[in-house]
Amino acid sequence: MGLPLGTAFMKSLGMFFLVGDPYLRFNLPGRPLFDFLWGALLVVGWLLLAFRLRRLPYDWQQSAVILLLAAPLIMLLPTALAVNEIVPSNLRALGMIPFVFFLPAAGLVTLLRDIERRLQGPSIAYAVQVIIPVVLVGWGALTAIAYFQDWGGQRELVLVTDGDLTAAAPVLDQRLAGLTEDERPSVYVAAPHYRHPTLAFLSENYDTLKWLPQSQAIVFPPQGSALYLYPANSPLPDWVAPYLANSTATDYPATGEPLFTLYDMAEPPVVDDTDTPIATFENVIALVSAVTEPAAGGETLPVTLTWRVLNPLPPDRRLTPVPFVHLEDSAGFRWAQAEADAYPAEQWSAGETIIQRVDLPLPYGIPPGDSYILKVGLFDTGSGDRLSVVDTNGAFAGTAATVEDIRVVAGPLPDSLPVAPQPINKTIVPGLRLMGYENGPRTAESGQSGALALWWLAQEPLPAMTLRLSLISEDGTAVSLIEGDPVYDTYPITEWVTPTFLIDRQVFTIPEELPGGDYTYRLDVLAADGETLYTADLGSVVVRRRNACLPHHRSPRRLMPSLATPFGCWVTIWRKRKVATD
Repeated sequence: MGLPLGTAFMKSLGMFFLVGDPYLRFNLPGRPLFDFLWGALLVVGWLLLAFRLRRLPYDWQQSAVILLLAAPLIMLLPTALAVNEIVPSNLRALGMIPFVFFLPAAGLVTLLRDIERRLQGPSIAYAVQVIIPVVLVGWGALTAIAYFQDWGGQRELVLVTDGDLTAAAPVLDQRLAGLTEDERPSVYVAAPHYRHPTLAFLSENYDTLKWLPQSQAIVFPPQGSALYLYPANSPLPDWVAPYLANSTATDYPATGEPLFTLYDMAEPPVVDDTDTPIATFENVIALVSAVTEPAAGGETLPVTLTWRVLNPLPPDRRLTPVPFVHLEDSAGFRWAQAEADAYPAEQWSAGETIIQRVDLPLPYGIPPGDSYILKVGLFDTGSGDRLSVVDTNGAFAGTAATVEDIRVVAGPLPDSLPVAPQPINKTIVPGLRLMGYENGPRTAESGQSGALALWWLAQEPLPAMTLRLSLISEDGTAVSLIEGDPVYDTYPITEWVTPTFLIDRQVFTIPEELPGGDYTYRLDVLAADGETLYTADLGSVVVRRRNACLPHHRSPRRLMPSLATPFGCWVTIWRKRKVATD
């Protein structure tokens, strides 16, 4: 979540002489634009302009001074408005430079002239003339030390200014120099950004490189050798290391902490060599396997996907497909999702094997279980349409591959408990608190499905209890929707691993014959013997009869259909009147 705008603007103001840009790439972290002396002189210079504004005789002169007074504040807006980024930012405040650095000088000149006027005498005038260059030279020397020694001498600065790729460019060109097309290995470069501009500027082989943005994938060519470049800013992930175990690794430089490493692979390994992939997408790419490891709420669920490129992208379709991964429960509710553009599609070559790692962030409160479902597919970023899954006969078979039996385990409580959308915070029995709930549908038709969620906090093992969710009409009549254990009647309270925070989703169906009207959702917590331990109202719902042609309290004989009555209602009315007549 970003900063409030007011806070961001005050932090931006502070960059003048309190706390500056925290990013090492552009600044000694936290160093303000001016120290306290020059900051004070800046304020003096700004006030001097404001004082002189009233004494200027011409409008154009006043307009110029107003511009100089307002410009520093206006030029702060690019950094103050970027509330989701680094605040303050020297880079975003560059437009301020012509309007701000003369102010301390104006303040200094004003201060020295005031001293000269008050003390007078030729010696004072001479001293003032000497002081100005001494001050400028002295502070210039301090600035040079800060710039060239304190800031420029840091090793981290080499990395944040892409020194790793700068060093890699000539080595990469030398490695590929003189090789014929058949001798050239397939070159894959890991980098923080796709098509990194540093290599675009420095490498002669830029057009032949393939990119692995943020080291989230490893790609093997269909045949032949391959060369992998991992710079210090995008190091080799632990999960990739086993795939490169048979490669020759060379660090540059060879001693000390390397700036980058080259991996030479003579032949690609055999990975998941199967004739039956999980799914094939439009005969372009196939999902060969999907492997997960158990994870808990608040953690990431690691998913390793193996793809095989079957054919180049169709030239008649401008596709930019990106993989997506969804985690759903048995009722179809989506708990987590991620887009995973680890190897952009415009680089795909027929026969390539892509292994990518997707880390799905699991929310706190997700119930443990081993019946979750993984939905994997690709969507076109241009149109938003999904690529179709085709079966062995080329027929449409959906828009996502399904991987079942994904396991989520119980985890610890979050450091700070979240607040439910509709808070209740009521203790049901010792050790069990209903924190609140998520609203169910506020309008519904009979026969329609709905869902709401209960937020629980259990601090200790609990006795057997069940839940009942009902609709209560205006006259107090109760209609039961569901009754059973939490989490779709699959997770008895006695089996909860405590302490735990649990989001318990409940799915129900509005009864088909339920009369239309206003109702209230009601939750009852029941003991093992059926005694009601707690009751809570969870909001209201307006129910409408689906295709209701007749109010439930009227006789069909007394209802005269109008010309505006839909055809389906005409048939229903005719049938009911015929039955009543017969």
